[in-house]
Amino acid sequence: MAKAKHRVHLIDIQVAILSGLKDLFDQWQKENVDSLDPQMLRAAIEALDQVDNTVWRAFCAETGHSQEDVHDWTQGRRAPSVQMAAIYLNMLIVYIVKRTEELLQEKEVILNPPQVEEETSSDALIDLPKERITGFVLPDGLSEDTELATLEGFEDLPARLLGCLRNDNISTVANLIKVEGLSGWAAPLLRTPNFGKKSLRYLYQFMVEAGFEPQFSE
Repeated sequence: MAKAKHRVHLIDIQVAILSGLKDLFDQWQKENVDSLDPQMLRAAIEALDQVDNTVWRAFCAETGHSQEDVHDWTQGRRAPSVQMAAIYLNMLIVYIVKRTEELLQEKEVILNPPQVEEETSSDALIDLPKERITGFVLPDGLSEDTELATLEGFEDLPARLLGCLRNDNISTVANLIKVEGLSGWAAPLLRTPNFGKKSLRYLYQFMVEAGFEPQFSE
């Protein structure tokens, strides 16, 4: 309960700051119309990096720029053109709105955990293996940097499970397959508040169907 309250408090802070940044960026847009001083874009990215780097990771994925490109901008080594800076700022505003909505949805799940998962029959779920899972072989073509939200079927998992993963900062494949020492893959997940064996079964089934190949202790 204490961890959940702390997370809600952090979400409120993030939402307040993101809302303030959006208002500031909106004002910059109105004042600069189709052109923008690249230094303003630099300031925008620096501010977002301090608050929520999920936004500028999405920005990098959409524009094709690497994180190294963005760091070059913020450190003043180079910058996009005035016209592109204006376009990029508009993209950041869109991502801020999306991220704010995600945070508010996460807060709603924490404050009002859905009961659907507990009422849903688990007969259709595959059983968890009795052996301790020590790792996973990734599906062909999938890297550990891949965002989980981009995987087919991930967003269809139960809302409670998705909320638990977000609370535990599990957002990439690397986070998902992480194994802590001798405890195996499942034990750390089961220590997450509101994450029970049924949530684990949903997650394990999703991974197996997505092509993750579990490795077991001998």
